Amino acid sequence: MRDLEEYEIIEYDLELMTRGDYDGVLQLRRNQLKKYPHDYQVNYQWAEILVLKKRYEEALNVLSRLHSREKEDEDVIDLVIDCIRGVGKSIADFDWKIEPNILYLNDDLINMLKYLLKGKRGEKRAVSSMYLDLLSKGNLFFDGDEFYDFLKSSKRVHLSNNQDWFEVRIEKIN
Repeated sequence: MRDLEEYEIIEYDLELMTRGDYDGVLQLRRNQLKKYPHDYQVNYQWAEILVLKKRYEEALNVLSRLHSREKEDEDVIDLVIDCIRGVGKSIADFDWKIEPNILYLNDDLINMLKYLLKGKRGEKRAVSSMYLDLLSKGNLFFDGDEFYDFLKSSKRVHLSNNQDWFEVRIEKIN
């Protein structure tokens, strides 16, 4: 019986999320948290909706406890980074149990991109493809739009002239 109930709750949660009804998701997940206050996944989902509702400080409290339990949980780390960015704090302001590999918009990132392009025999790569590659290299302290804006403003990176960032190609990196 409990499996059917859990399935229906997951389905309803997904339906609310798809509709963008974050208030409904918040209420549903609050009820789940009351029922299962020590469940790791329920707490993670609670933190997730708090982030979507831009209630970053509350989310950081939950995520801090989750991070203490599972120090290398990439989903938790990504949400922590979202919260830190949302409140304008530094990565150093969080009590990391194991410091994650965080990538920033700086010259080191451009050097990494240049190295990644070198392995592709001079092939021009879409900015969106390079962004996805970076996701496997570390935790990003930026989103896709910020990445594109950074590349556009860099004097080292030459981009094709397409307007949409997901279609633009990196022509060359000096």
